[in-house]
Amino acid sequence: MSKFYKDGFYDTEINAAIPADAVAITKEYWQELLEGQSAGKKIQPDETGYPVLVEIPATPAQIQAAYDRAMEDYLASVRMARGYTVREPSDYTGSSVPRWASDAADWITFRDAVMLYGLNILNSALVGGNLPTVEDFVAGMPVITWTYVETE
Repeated sequence: MSKFYKDGFYDTEINAAIPADAVAITKEYWQELLEGQSAGKKIQPDETGYPVLVEIPATPAQIQAAYDRAMEDYLASVRMARGYTVREPSDYTGSSVPRWASDAADWITFRDAVMLYGLNILNSALVGGNLPTVEDFVAGMPVITWTYVETE
C-alpha cells in the first residue's frame, strides 16, 4: 500500500512506520505528482490531506524578469519587422541614407515610449497597483509610426 503524508510518499514495502494520518494514493499518482513538480508546481496536501499540485508563486524578481523579457521581445519583433535584424535602428542616427536616419529618430522615440510604459506599469505595481498579465502588458505597449515614405 502507498500513502502520502505532508512530508512525502510512504510505501509499506519500504517504510516500516507510516504516520497514522497519511492518506492512500497509488504509485502512479505519486509519479504524476513528481512529474508535475518540474512544471513549476509543488506537491501540497489539500484540506483533507490528499496530495495535489499547486502553482509555485513567482518571486518579484521572476515577475520583473518576465516583464523585461516581454519588453525586449516586443522591441526585437518591431525592429525585425522593419528589417533590422542585428543592429537597432538608432545605430543609424546621423546616417547619410535618409530612410535609415528617419528610422533612427522614430526608433528612439518609440523605444523611449516602450521603456517609460514598462516602468510606469512596474512602478504602479510597487505602490499597490495591479500588474496586468504579460499578454495584456504587451497588448498595451506603444505602437511605432515609421515616418519615412519611400519615393520612386
